[in-house]
Amino acid sequence: MPDLCLSVKAPVPTKIVRDAPLWGLPGSCLTLDETQRQPASYLRKTFSIKKAERGRLYITCHGCYAAYLNGQRVSDFILAPGTTAYRKRLYYQTYDVTPWLNPGENELLVVLGDGWYRGN
Repeated sequence: MPDLCLSVKAPVPTKIVRDAPLWGLPGSCLTLDETQRQPASYLRKTFSIKKAERGRLYITCHGCYAAYLNGQRVSDFILAPGTTAYRKRLYYQTYDVTPWLNPGENELLVVLGDGWYRGN
């Protein structure tokens, strides 16, 4: 069974990585049985901010994702991040999420699916 690890390998501003609400630390892994189809996974994170001057979401996955911030889908990109040679590279997207950030409590929801990575 392969390990699916949360890590940052793309050049992104350090402050964003350091202050970002993460589900795990870089290098933390989730092990799945790749011989079985998996139902969609839902990742939910709530976080608080004082004031939203500018917000960006950097996101990728093995398979497909749909991201929502405070109930609003952050993009109309269907089947993101797109197909690639997953063992060599992962494309990532950057979204300006400033319009959906609220002072106080916010919620990020990401729906993950098998997609081209493990689908048939």
